[in-house]
Amino acid sequence: MFLDVENTVFKKSVQGSYVDKSEIISDLNSLLDDPKRFVLISRSRRFGKTYTIRMLNAYYSKRCDSKEIFDKLKISKYPTYEENLNKYHVLYLDMQSFASSLDKEGKEYLSNFHEQLTQELVENFPKAFKKEVKNDFPKALKQVYSIYREKFIVLVDEWDYALRVYQNAKITEEYVDLLRSLFKDDICANCFSLVYMTGILPIKRYDTESSLNNFDEFTMESPGKYAKYFGFTESEVKELCSEHNLSFNLAKTWYDGYKLEGIDIYNPNSIISLLERRQYTSYWRKTGSLDVVTAALKLDFGNVRQDLIALLSGAEIMPINFDKYNSDIKNVKETNDILAYLVHLGYLAYDNTKNRVYIPNNEVRLAIVDALKIDNSKLVIDKIKESEEFIKNLVAQDEQKVASYIEKIHNSNVSILTYNSEVSLRYVLMMAMFSSDGIYQNALQELPSEKGFADLAYIPLIQQAGVYPSLVIELKWNKDVNTALSQIKDKQYTDVLKQTARECLLVGINYDVETKKHTCKIEKMKLDADF
Repeated sequence: MFLDVENTVFKKSVQGSYVDKSEIISDLNSLLDDPKRFVLISRSRRFGKTYTIRMLNAYYSKRCDSKEIFDKLKISKYPTYEENLNKYHVLYLDMQSFASSLDKEGKEYLSNFHEQLTQELVENFPKAFKKEVKNDFPKALKQVYSIYREKFIVLVDEWDYALRVYQNAKITEEYVDLLRSLFKDDICANCFSLVYMTGILPIKRYDTESSLNNFDEFTMESPGKYAKYFGFTESEVKELCSEHNLSFNLAKTWYDGYKLEGIDIYNPNSIISLLERRQYTSYWRKTGSLDVVTAALKLDFGNVRQDLIALLSGAEIMPINFDKYNSDIKNVKETNDILAYLVHLGYLAYDNTKNRVYIPNNEVRLAIVDALKIDNSKLVIDKIKESEEFIKNLVAQDEQKVASYIEKIHNSNVSILTYNSEVSLRYVLMMAMFSSDGIYQNALQELPSEKGFADLAYIPLIQQAGVYPSLVIELKWNKDVNTALSQIKDKQYTDVLKQTARECLLVGINYDVETKKHTCKIEKMKLDADF
């Protein structure tokens, strides 16, 4: 179950839309038996962490024959490739596997860990156990090494599972003590040529000291040299979109936004889902739980709701102090901790070159909107009412009221550092449409036509198509609204909307950089659809 797992799953994964990340193996090979051989890489969920673990197991495990697989991958070009291919005993520890569905509080979690792993060592290394052995995994591991003198590679997936799921102080303390006895005890640590752990959260911190400070950590905040290995890079997404005849520009507006060491990173789960379903929508919203965001909102520290609403409007928050962050959500002390927590979970993005936190993309934005609506605080209720009024004025073509509300959001929520940004203004419009989910489908950013891309478009739900118009919105600054409307017409942005509603509103919005004055012009156009 845990020792030298077969490579079957990884072999199947390379047969699909596989993006080759095998060069990480060369970096890890350089750490074998080195004092820096303890590595922890934390990334948001569905960023390819488990795929990487499976690849490493297939490469290092001596019970696998993986040469045919890896000969076709990038790692095969590196000098250490064959030297380490299938040469080690590998312990593959999926920390979720020790949980029991009947044990909701985790009382048996650690005993399951010790029992299952100890028994596997007894079965595979019988000479080390002449007498019946107590279920104590670190002790059993030392016995194996003392007799067989073979070092292990340990791959730990979801290292933080117990911390996130049980959130119990006693379990946390005992679990961290276990990791310390494995990886900081000198005798036990000598059993390992490499320890590679991955999970969502960074290592649990107590005050300013890390309980496992012999690990080099590479996080969403500080990804270091491993930035490109988790998530898909822009060039990789371009290639996938080209292979599957999908619009890269649309994929970028929906799924781009994470910047790790200046590299644009896309969530792999979202891109693979796009390739399979061919729909530009929020896969994060459909596959993930909102519990962590709603829990953060319930803590009600400082201005966390206001901060999230500002972020949804295109603002960026800076600075944020990750050094103070404690990975236990129950022990957060201020808004800073909540924002840091949401960065590690992927609900917020962090650009460490600018020390700024922001909403990464439209996909995640929709998930946070859902969480805010569930939260149902007075602040959110007021925003919903304001948005409903905005949509009413927009459909009624009240240009002055539309411009006034956009100006209010833009000036109150977006910082001066990002004010003159098309992305910020686009998010302001999307924030104004906060309550549109019962009327319109998800916002289409950069709607493609044969002659270009409209900034924003909204298509009514089928049941609303006979009542509400489609919307095409063009955004400008330091120009004028007539220029915006002319561009919609000249580029024929409405052509792709002909069967979506009876009418379409052409909406041009412009603001003056110096005066911050916003203007709006709206024209109605008949469409061919018959509802």
